[in-house]
Amino acid sequence: MQNWKTTFGGLLMALGTSLISSTGRVMQSAGYICLGVGGLITGISASDASRN
Repeated sequence: MQNWKTTFGGLLMALGTSLISSTGRVMQSAGYICLGVGGLITGISASDASRN
């Protein structure tokens, strides 16, 4: 991962995945949010990298 944005997005996705498997409903909701935001950041940074 050469770009800091892909690293940050990947970390958010990993955090989201672990939060989804927790038992609390609020934690699961936060997990889905982290997963979505992390995927969005990773996708945008991959799109930026393909342009260069």
